[in-house]
Order: sequence, then structure tokens, then C-alpha cells
Amino acid sequence: MCQLVLNCFGAYVSIKDRNKKYVYVNRKLATLLEAQLDSIIGCSDSQLFDYNTLQNSDNCVLEFGDYVEDKEVVIIKSTGEQRVFLSSKQPIFNVNKRIVGVLCVSTDITEMYSIQKKLEVEATTDPLTGLFNRRFLFTLGGKYLSESVRYNKPLSLIMLDIDFFKEINDKYGHPVGDLVIQFVAATTKKLLREEDVLARVGGEEYLVLLPNTNAKSAGGIAEKIRSFMDKQSITGDWVEKYYPS
Repeated sequence: MCQLVLNCFGAYVSIKDRNKKYVYVNRKLATLLEAQLDSIIGCSDSQLFDYNTLQNSDNCVLEFGDYVEDKEVVIIKSTGEQRVFLSSKQPIFNVNKRIVGVLCVSTDITEMYSIQKKLEVEATTDPLTGLFNRRFLFTLGGKYLSESVRYNKPLSLIMLDIDFFKEINDKYGHPVGDLVIQFVAATTKKLLREEDVLARVGGEEYLVLLPNTNAKSAGGIAEKIRSFMDKQSITGDWVEKYYPS
């Protein structure tokens, strides 16, 4: 009767033993894995998933008896599909009150997770350049500043803008101006270190946040960007329009 109920349950249900081998899965989970129920029994996560975040929560349950509710990301081997679950896990005890397994009940939140990630990107990113936007940089900058003060670490900021940008827009039009903005953003990003943060904070204005960097070093980075950019040029179809050969 219990198995019949679990097979009709709207969530994915599984039980693993202390070796993290599956001893039970309901029909809904087997269908997701595109496998027969019997073929899953005795399998470990690595046999069913290419990437998963299941092990950490399993360890907390099996070793410490914790009740865990967490978001888990997996890639299903049989389909190559990434799924995100909200999983609730709790220990299974024997008559001697020893933990012998973990019971997991999971709900698929893939679509919700995807929407959330998209909203996060839209909230923090400038759509034209793909850089961080002004709002997110100021939020991040506040955290870097607090850390700088607390641990007495240097922190520098570089402001960049494009000279005579209005003339570019007026002469060639805004689509060409957008290309220039994108070019400067992409080129500057390549000249920075991995830990540096580049953001677009205005029409043709950028800020570079430089953690663990003093004023002298920041000046060197700024000059590297300026001198490299000074030698660059952007060409395109508009050139023939304004400068016919």
C-alpha cells in the first residue's frame, strides 16, 4: 500500500543506505531517469548523474542526523538535461536508533530557478555591454570598502570615459556609438585582472574596482588601458559612407 501511495505521489521520492546506494525510488523518479525501477536499486549518484550537488546534504543527514532542506542541481546522465530540485532529507533510524539511511523528497523547481537567474542577471547587468551595471557596482563596492577598512587592505577605483563621444553619436548615429561602447567595454575587460570589477555606470562612462590595489598600481593599470586604447581603431560599413575611397 505504501509503495502504491508513493508511486502516485507528486514528488520524487528516494531512499539511500549508509553507502549512499539507492534502495528505493518511486515511479516518478524512475521515469525522470528514464530507467526501470529495479535497475536503479544499488546505484550511486555518480552512476545516474554527471554533475550533482546531492552528496553534501546526504553527508549531513547520514553523519549528524540533520534534517536538511536545500536546492540541488543535477545533470541526468540518461538525458543530459539539467534539473534543479528543492529537496527535503531526513535520517532513517533502525530499532537501535542508529542511522541506516536517508529519505529524500524532491520537488522540481527548474523553471522557477531559471526565471530567478534571469531576473538576477537583468538586475545586475548592463544589457548593451554585458558588464555589471551602476547599481550592482555600488552595492559590490560597499562590500569591498567594508572589507578594505576592516582588514586594512588597499582598494582603488578607476573612472574611464570615451572622449568626444557625443561627436561620434552626432556624426555616425547611435548604432555606431553603441558599437564603440561595446568595443571599449570588451577591450578594457581583457586588460584587467580576474579579480577586478568593470562596470558601465553611464552612457560612455565606466568604473573599475581594483581590490588589493594601491594608488600607484592603479595608476599603472589606468595608463595601460589608456595607452592600449589610444592605438585602437574601429572600422565598419559606416566608414565608406563618410569616407568614400
